[in-house]
Amino acid sequence: MEVWITIAISAVVAVAIAVIVYIMASKAGYEKRRKEAEAAIGGAENEAKRIVEESKKAAESKKREILLEAKEETHKLRLESDKEIKERRSEISRQERRIQQKEENLDKKTDAIEAKEEKLNKKMKDLEAKEEEIAKLKEQEIETLER
Repeated sequence: MEVWITIAISAVVAVAIAVIVYIMASKAGYEKRRKEAEAAIGGAENEAKRIVEESKKAAESKKREILLEAKEETHKLRLESDKEIKERRSEISRQERRIQQKEENLDKKTDAIEAKEEKLNKKMKDLEAKEEEIAKLKEQEIETLER
């Protein structure tokens, strides 16, 4: 019986050792899975942070690019506008010079017409004076002939 008791005790000890080994192995497996899960979560968090940072950088880069394009477009539009204004001013100046020349020509023609009119009036007065003189001379001639 003692042998049986020794065998039974050995069996109980073996089972107890097996249970302890099983518990320790389970705990070690659990700890390993927990660490792997934490590592995976940490890796996922790091990946998520990296993706967020890359997205922020990409968004900032795109924002700068869009602002630069907007500035370039604004500059281009300003140059076009300035060019158009300059062309319009040039056209207005050309038209003003043309109008001024026409006014000057019209003034010259008006002055010439007025001068011709004055000359014609003077000739008319001279002609009237000569007609009066001729009429007087005629009268004198008639009076002389009648005497």
